[in-house]
Amino acid sequence: MVSTYSGDGSTAGLVDVYDLEVPNGVKGALRLGYVNMTNGPVDSVDVFDWVAHTWRALPAQGQPYRGPQSASLNPSEVVGGVVRTRIHESAPYDAQLTVSGQ
Repeated sequence: MVSTYSGDGSTAGLVDVYDLEVPNGVKGALRLGYVNMTNGPVDSVDVFDWVAHTWRALPAQGQPYRGPQSASLNPSEVVGGVVRTRIHESAPYDAQLTVSGQ
């Protein structure tokens, strides 16, 4: 976890930022997988573009809850073997994130 923000108390949930290290030997096109560990949808997941310095929103899990989601990562979203994500969740570590490749 890089940071967490709980807001001003007027909204429920947290905004957490995580850095994920891509394991050595993982090559090719990468995907970021995400799922809420409490069996509900993750409110939102964004991935950071290290070149443009912007966040890209990933597809929502939706209602009704459709289970785990994944999205392809752009090369500029993986720099130095690190993927940065921003998640709106109800408690720290509610979401499980995975990076997969070839």
